[in-house]
Amino acid sequence: MIIFGLGSGKLHDFGPTLPVTCARCHNRVMYHYASRTRWFRLYFIPVIPLSRTHMLMCPICSNGAVLNREDVARVKALNAVALQYEAKAISDEEFQRAVAAYGQGQVPELPVSALPPVDAASRTDRSE
Repeated sequence: MIIFGLGSGKLHDFGPTLPVTCARCHNRVMYHYASRTRWFRLYFIPVIPLSRTHMLMCPICSNGAVLNREDVARVKALNAVALQYEAKAISDEEFQRAVAAYGQGQVPELPVSALPPVDAASRTDRSE
């Protein structure tokens, strides 16, 4: 007897990404970037990934939108900026510039102020 099946998949939440007013619950929230992977399971053990869905979703009511392949890179970049904003590593203005760039269809860049400083002692000079 062989037991196999398809699971609904595990949701992986990457954290807050985009400030919006949710269309369903009308709360002002940060949509979270999340992905769900569905697996073929054999004896309840995930064996082969069948599909991966990327989405932006409301953390309160789970309403959201499924992302297409072109938008995933932009959302991942905005998520990196939003995580720095939540950690108070960048200013509100820098975060708003990244959100505006996302809204214009561009890939938001992590502001220079959020990048770790380069330590001269940790660099290796290969010109010798």
